Amino acid sequence: MRWTKLSLMAALSFGSPWVVAAQEAFPPELVAPAGPAAERHVGDGIQHVGDAVHNIGDTVQIVKPAPELSDGVVVRTQPATFRASEDSPAIPRLTSALLDEPESESASDSEITPSTVSEPIDIDCDTCTTPVRRHGRHVAWNRWWGEFDTLLWWGRNRELPPLVATAPGDDLPILGLPGTEVLYGGPTAPDPQIGLRFDLGRYLGNCEDFGVGFRFTYLGSLDAPFTTESDGTRPLGIPYFETTTGLESVIDLAGGDPDSGFTQGFVQANDDMDFISVEPYLRVRLCEVGNHRFDLIGGYTYQLLRNDFTLVSATANLDNGDLIPDGAELYADGFFVDNNFHGGHFGFQGRMQRRRLIFEHLFKMHLGNMRQEVQIIGGSLTLDPNAPPIEGDGGIFALPSNIGTYKRDEFTFIPELNLKLGYAINQRWTATIGYTFLYFDNVALAGNLIDRQIDGTQQGGLDEGDYPQFAFKDSSYWLQGIDFGLQYNW
Repeated sequence: MRWTKLSLMAALSFGSPWVVAAQEAFPPELVAPAGPAAERHVGDGIQHVGDAVHNIGDTVQIVKPAPELSDGVVVRTQPATFRASEDSPAIPRLTSALLDEPESESASDSEITPSTVSEPIDIDCDTCTTPVRRHGRHVAWNRWWGEFDTLLWWGRNRELPPLVATAPGDDLPILGLPGTEVLYGGPTAPDPQIGLRFDLGRYLGNCEDFGVGFRFTYLGSLDAPFTTESDGTRPLGIPYFETTTGLESVIDLAGGDPDSGFTQGFVQANDDMDFISVEPYLRVRLCEVGNHRFDLIGGYTYQLLRNDFTLVSATANLDNGDLIPDGAELYADGFFVDNNFHGGHFGFQGRMQRRRLIFEHLFKMHLGNMRQEVQIIGGSLTLDPNAPPIEGDGGIFALPSNIGTYKRDEFTFIPELNLKLGYAINQRWTATIGYTFLYFDNVALAGNLIDRQIDGTQQGGLDEGDYPQFAFKDSSYWLQGIDFGLQYNW
């Protein structure tokens, strides 16, 4: 391709930097003095084949050829650079700065227009001179971002003491006796739970250097339910350690024999976990090189990790013709734990894009105070067909010696990791799938607060003993899961 004085004069209209580049690349007689671009007409200063040929390795400043013109029309073209090679010493290799369409006469030099460039331009870490990249195109800056994720998460198995047991024949289900089987207790695996998370924010400048955002996460009812019952043909009971005798004992709910009769019983238990997170934050661009961007993020964090454990049990004799007293006994125990975290967070967020494929990574560290609050309640109800109902002040593991509300504050750290793979549907919408992991260094969990040592004289409110007792125990916990989301930028 050959270049004319006409195209050179058009390049000079962009200002003195182009003049310097042109003077280095072209013979002096072809370079016009610096200054406003003069009008040129078709046919002026035509160069001949062989003029101004550059050698291999030379870097020259060129411009896109002007379209066919009529007399009196001024031409403005976009400059670009190339380096001659051995394969094509006289054919420029245009960079992505050369636009496929001519710039409008009305557009200002600073105006940014979309390009059909397939390869992005590197953005310098310290300046903002290039429009935002969206799957291989340069578009105007987006001031808002929004993201909505559907979560499928699960938590760590939670520990419970042995709470429900059975035994063969008509034996009592006492721990330590041959044949006794624990039906409920030990590690409990909660079912995966669906939650949601949304992130909304806005950049405060044209260069996406600084922004403010708000993130909300909710995960409800990580349940570990349990239900069992017996018509009396299978022994059923709640084992505990009796402090007055120093031996294992049991609350007998169901069992008996054909001679004396049978009692019926059931047990319902649930270990439930809820999680809420609220995070207003700031983000600052640290660096953007090529397709990879790094942001520094920081802000305030409020998180609530709630663990509720309930145990409801009953025993009844509904057969009026046997030797067992008629009536029923109902017990209810509740351990309700709130872990309220108030603190700050800081971390790094990165984004890498290769055409339509996007990879994002986020790491945050939350540091602050965890207020652990525990409420223990219990009650019982005795039903006798020949007497009024009797209400008791405690259940089985929640008795007057430990019923109440307890609080403490602990310094806690909570690391968080989020990995995400996305596909850019268009310049606005991106579909994502990701993985999230959260670790809680110090929390209170309901199962760890149940004391199996019981002073049986407290049951029914007959006496006030020293057991069960309450004591905080340090526990850790984690949440993890898969995220399915959509991102929208505007």
